Amino acid sequence: MVGRASERLLLDDALSRAATGTTTLLTIEGEAGIGKSTLLAALRERSVEAGFRCMRGTADEFERTRPFGPLLDALADTPDAPELHAAVLGMLRATPDLATPLVIAAVPDLRHQVIDGLCSLVEQLSLAGPVLLVLDDVHWADASTLLALRSIARRVEGYRLLVAVAGRPNPTEREWSALANAAWTTVRLSPFDALERHTMVTERLQRTIGPNLIDLVAGTGGNPLLLDQLVRGLTTDELAVAVDGSVDVPAGFVPATFTAGITRGMDRLAPLTVEVLRAAAVLGDTSSLADVSRIIGRPAARLLSAVEDGVRAGLLSPNGPDLAFRHALVRSAVAASMPAVVRAALHREAANALMAREAPAASIASHLEAVGDEDETALRCWLRRAADDAMGRSPAVAHELLERARRTLAPSDPEWIELAVADLEATANSGMVIEAELLGRELLTLPTEPGQRARVRWWLGGALFLQQRSVEAAELFELAAEEFEAPERRALLLAYSALARLASYSPSTPSAVSRAIEAAEAQGDAQSMSLALSLSSRVLGSALRFREALEPALRAVQIADADVSGMAHRFQPSWFLALALCDIGRADDALDVVQYGRRRAADAGASWAESLYHGLHALVLYELGRNDEADVEAAAGLAAADETGSRITILWCHAIAGLVALRQGRVDDAAVAIEAGEAAFAAGQGQVGVDLVVLGRARLLATRGRLDEARIHLEESWAVFEATTIEVSNERLSLDLLDLAVRTGAEASVQLVLEATRRWASLDPHNARLNAMAHVCKGLAQNDDAAVAEGADALRIARRTAAADRADAVVHRLRGTSATTVLPGPVALRAGVRGAGNTWAHLSPAEQRVCLAVGRGMSNKAIAAELFLSIRTVETHVSRILRKMDASSRLKLGLMVRPLLDAER
Repeated sequence: MVGRASERLLLDDALSRAATGTTTLLTIEGEAGIGKSTLLAALRERSVEAGFRCMRGTADEFERTRPFGPLLDALADTPDAPELHAAVLGMLRATPDLATPLVIAAVPDLRHQVIDGLCSLVEQLSLAGPVLLVLDDVHWADASTLLALRSIARRVEGYRLLVAVAGRPNPTEREWSALANAAWTTVRLSPFDALERHTMVTERLQRTIGPNLIDLVAGTGGNPLLLDQLVRGLTTDELAVAVDGSVDVPAGFVPATFTAGITRGMDRLAPLTVEVLRAAAVLGDTSSLADVSRIIGRPAARLLSAVEDGVRAGLLSPNGPDLAFRHALVRSAVAASMPAVVRAALHREAANALMAREAPAASIASHLEAVGDEDETALRCWLRRAADDAMGRSPAVAHELLERARRTLAPSDPEWIELAVADLEATANSGMVIEAELLGRELLTLPTEPGQRARVRWWLGGALFLQQRSVEAAELFELAAEEFEAPERRALLLAYSALARLASYSPSTPSAVSRAIEAAEAQGDAQSMSLALSLSSRVLGSALRFREALEPALRAVQIADADVSGMAHRFQPSWFLALALCDIGRADDALDVVQYGRRRAADAGASWAESLYHGLHALVLYELGRNDEADVEAAAGLAAADETGSRITILWCHAIAGLVALRQGRVDDAAVAIEAGEAAFAAGQGQVGVDLVVLGRARLLATRGRLDEARIHLEESWAVFEATTIEVSNERLSLDLLDLAVRTGAEASVQLVLEATRRWASLDPHNARLNAMAHVCKGLAQNDDAAVAEGADALRIARRTAAADRADAVVHRLRGTSATTVLPGPVALRAGVRGAGNTWAHLSPAEQRVCLAVGRGMSNKAIAAELFLSIRTVETHVSRILRKMDASSRLKLGLMVRPLLDAER
């Protein structure tokens, strides 16, 4: 290997980190031919010498539609965990639609199940010994592979694992950028400098080189692959040898381009070999011999000698079951060497061959598109078929395909309108809400048919809803419901309208929900009925009618359970039921329902709901005063939201992280979390939980001594919430606003809160939660510390521990004592001895249980099963335990807790 000394040192450092039990992600970036694969080969050699088990996979341009392909290739030989490997393959094989194009991106729910399985598989392999997982050419990898790599590096923490990936930099690719950002370090390979170029060429030629050849070498730009091909060409050309033994090219020699070099090499090949190479180049970097056979119309057996000639010429790779070029540049050069008319004809034959074997529609369309304008009707047909394949799984891909089809028509063409209506659905579902709105409004100005117009209003409403423009969305949903002929569609759209009105805090929400329930009952549709009843429960709960909210939530879950299709659980009725149970003080039951809902969501293929349940889990734990566990669930919820794109409860997660940090004296951490929640709200990423974000900001201001600002912030927010039907938001703010009003002498706010709490308690004289809050507020207004303390006890009985702790803080202020004396054990330790070293006592009870399980050598999946936690929660626990205990790996953590395990035995 020429040069790359600093890069090789980084490889050694990465191996050393991994060998000590620090999971390490290393990325290598560089242009085509720059030496990424050579560097990975050197890493593999060094890893074998260091006792690592090496597993290698390579992505391919024309296998982007094969989900997780490179990873599955790398992990194909897994004798240590054959059952896990079979389970992962089983999940993929269980979905027949995976034979269609561009796809698993499109099955996000299955995708995350497979990622969980891959993480468990790598974790199991890493338990047996140090592992090097190498993936090359990841710029060709599908989004699922990139997401899985990032998840493995983040979630399989504390193992002797090195994940090394190489690819061409692509900052516009979201998953690639996220992978590079998560890496321990990124090795960015630059072209060889003048000295390295000179060294490489002279060592290969075994002679010094003259000035003309030096200029020729400089013309390669320092790309190692181009240099290699140049030297190959020079060894076959006549070189002038000088008296001193140096070699040079003749004066005036015109530098050969890379393509010309390839073309020259092909001129020496048999005509059949050239045919095979050209057909293979049209198909991609890797292709099947059967497809090449169909394109050129010759039996595959007759092509074997031609393939061998291509390998001997250095154009085709000698490895692998398929035809593969040695490098993408070689394939590009072969394709570029063909006259345009020949290339177009081969693309046409490729399309025909793929049609004959019923290949994915997207592959056929790509070849027809390369043909040109010869048959635009056929092209649109195949683009539409490919879009239909991808619509339910990868709406972004469907949008790209439909947009390409639309470009072949004028907007006034009826077929353009038909394609645009389908594209509107794809655009809205792929999150391109601004583009969807523009397209939807354009379509409403065109002469659409009634069914088309209904679909336009449906998906335009969806785009507006995602922009938090819920009032406009609700109106469009209702207009669409009036125009649809299918009654079940009408019922579902009315439920969507009710959801939009609930999100907009509209006073008409109760009537919209009632109308949705009536329509669902008339059609007997389980999906719309489950959603409508769940919304009814939330309307009642938001109005503090907690006991009444329980009945429709229970019915919604019962209807979903009875739905044999399982689709009704995609609307997450268990989430609404858990909220209702928490509201009436049955927090333990709520936690059980959260776990049940999470399982049903996975069964229904709705892994997007993972972040939803982590957020609710965090909220319930926070209400119970289990702050460390709530913090862990909030972090897991944010991680899940980042991976799934579902951001419904991220305001809860940010706010709970901030409130817990304030509770534990980590003011800077709290500021970061609360600012993140405010930014998410300002960006229109959600409204659920904005009251907790407001509460966090007020407490942060109060902690910094800015009491008037904190009170004004709560007063302004109170006025906003008071204008809505969401009274529960102000109930959460009441104690803090009253405390600040008393301390700053704002008598009007004192009376405002007292009047509201009395009114809330009158809604349900037997509601322990509301009565306790009214008692606390009355005692605070009268400066009666004993009454506030009684109310705090009542709040604890009502399982509102977080509110009770806040009331305790008021009691200590009134009595002039320190509130830190009543903090729970682990929290008090962390608040009082920060920076004094990390010990077992700093772990929460849940963290202690997880820590002991790690010490016993259990994998994250096994721990999750034993402790009835989600795998992501265990991963977050392990990450925090390693930091708190200052342990660099699970092995070291096991040594640290060995005395406890011995005592346990």
